[in-house]
Amino acid sequence: MSKIRYTLVALLATLTLAATAQTAVETPFEYPVAPDTCTTLESRCNYITARFWDNYDLSKPIPDDAAFVQAFRDYVDIFRNAHRNVVKSSIRDLMFKAQAVTTNMQKIGRVAEYVFYGANAEFPSDEAYVEFATALMQASQLSKDEREYYKSQVMRINATQPGSPVDLDFVDTAGNKTKLSNVKAPLTIVFFVDENVNSSMGRTHLSVDLILNKAIEEGQLKVVQLYINKPTGDWTTSAPANWTTGYLDKGYGILDLRFIPCCFILDENGLLIEKNISVAELKQSLQ
Repeated sequence: MSKIRYTLVALLATLTLAATAQTAVETPFEYPVAPDTCTTLESRCNYITARFWDNYDLSKPIPDDAAFVQAFRDYVDIFRNAHRNVVKSSIRDLMFKAQAVTTNMQKIGRVAEYVFYGANAEFPSDEAYVEFATALMQASQLSKDEREYYKSQVMRINATQPGSPVDLDFVDTAGNKTKLSNVKAPLTIVFFVDENVNSSMGRTHLSVDLILNKAIEEGQLKVVQLYINKPTGDWTTSAPANWTTGYLDKGYGILDLRFIPCCFILDENGLLIEKNISVAELKQSLQ
């Protein structure tokens, strides 16, 4: 699996570099134009989204990676103002056409992952990305490892949607097994870290935040720092005394973690409010 992931990451890097290496890339085909009968922004975007790829031949290998990446970004820019059902239908139609050439499916998957799902996603959207990933996990043309890669993403996304319960088993600093649901507060921030990733700067920024500390003091907020796997070094004193610290007893499983460190925000019932929030975004929201 690691070899597959390396290959996919390398392909994505190639596509991204190719796109950014040119200051002006001509569009690879003629984009559709909405007729005058489409009088609203949504109706015009619906029309273009539904027909965006009509003039692009996906029965042959994508000839210009950079041009395709530009077209895909243009596509996304338009469908952000289209109706969600039109967007889903358009994505399904695109992936159906892409079945003709396996390498086209792979490239579209990598670009979609970067744009919608990656750690630095330009347009984060679980709903849009699941459409691409579902088509890819069902594609018999892809290898078993590739299909499993997308299947695991879909499972993680679906398991951690806003409103979903997030109750994790973890081991605390005293070596006791406990659950996240035992941490009671109107709001809980779960700060995910990894021993192999430097999280000290993010931890420091949170630990000295006046608003966060005041909320902890008033009982309105709790912070739980969780290592995604059992640490091997000295980890028990890595967080402030007013935080709870531990490591996940069963690994991170199907948690939808896209970068480390990151934060999940839970309500008083342990239901997910937000996921994959960076420390900078969290601090900004606290202000």
